[in-house]
Amino acid sequence: MIHAHFDLFSGISGDMTLGALVDAGLPLRDLKRVLAAFPLRGYALRARRVMKGPVCATKVDVVVAKRPHGHTPLRKILALLRRSRIPAPARETAERVFLALGRAEGKVHRTDPMAVEFHEVGAVDSIVDIVGSCAGFHLLGVGSATCTPVPVTHGTIRGDHGPIPLPGPATMEMLRGFPVVALDLDRELVTPTGAALLSTLARPGPFPPMRLTAVGTGAGGWDLPRPNVMRILLGETAAPAESDLVYEIRANLDNAPGDLIGYACEKLFEAGALDVWTEPIQMKKSRPGVALAALVAPDRREAAERILLTETPTFGVRRVLMERSKLDRRTATVRTPYGPIRIKTGCLDGRPVRSAPEYEDVRAAAMRHGVPLSRVLRAALDASRSSHGADFGV
Repeated sequence: MIHAHFDLFSGISGDMTLGALVDAGLPLRDLKRVLAAFPLRGYALRARRVMKGPVCATKVDVVVAKRPHGHTPLRKILALLRRSRIPAPARETAERVFLALGRAEGKVHRTDPMAVEFHEVGAVDSIVDIVGSCAGFHLLGVGSATCTPVPVTHGTIRGDHGPIPLPGPATMEMLRGFPVVALDLDRELVTPTGAALLSTLARPGPFPPMRLTAVGTGAGGWDLPRPNVMRILLGETAAPAESDLVYEIRANLDNAPGDLIGYACEKLFEAGALDVWTEPIQMKKSRPGVALAALVAPDRREAAERILLTETPTFGVRRVLMERSKLDRRTATVRTPYGPIRIKTGCLDGRPVRSAPEYEDVRAAAMRHGVPLSRVLRAALDASRSSHGADFGV
């Protein structure tokens, strides 16, 4: 699978993203061909090599014949996408990007997202930047993406309604959940278009293990003390089922009764935790305590942390983002003398290496037949072993 890693050295914008994709090997003619199937006219797409300080990068410009006045409603943009003949994956991704923009603008202005009318982002060049970037991901076969922390600057820009603080309110809304780092610059380095693309296409995370195949550097329009560029690193990674990112969250407790800890564990599992456990620890003043920890997917982290903060006496929660490798999991049902039992099988490089019966199925069968759980467990493993002849362990 092709993975893209956004190196946000000087932020992100729509033209920087397009420039980085073209620089990474996306043929401009192929990009133009896909965009020609989008019912938007009156512009030309051009690419050129530029120097940003000591860095050579690709600058992609959307040259508009006549810049339209007024606002562009979200409904109109979505209607154009639905009428287009661009490949379905690119079209669906572009719809998600514009909907992310609509939700952010709607929340900021306290209005229905579908009633949002875009101002600057509704211009022809911003629409082309978004649709073109989604088409570029599709043409390059990118299936997943991560990004470095997002640089946040200070200052103001002038919008249709007057001065706006940087980063803009809608931009900040779309960056929720992304790690940020402060840069002492009075410039807009993360545009609403860039934030919408990032929040839709990528997830925060470290550079994953992969075989690097291409590096693309896209240029922005600023001349800054640091090169105004963004890089996209492309590479081949393991299948998504074999590697992913998880958070380990934990809290140290020295004044929590056992029933409270047990209840918190149940709530964590209900919130989607992948695993929950406790560890005996020694805390300050030589007090014995318990560390309550959980593994959660990135989109479940906030809910799990809220449980630790509200259901336990802790005043703080620690978290670490980590990568994990895992076997590709498949589920099948085997027949045993005690009825059907589901079996989880872990595969490596397409070959089964480990199998484990589903506990709830084994428990229900043992109770139903009045036999020891170990007997049902062994029958399920024997049935699984005879199915594909591998060495399995529980």
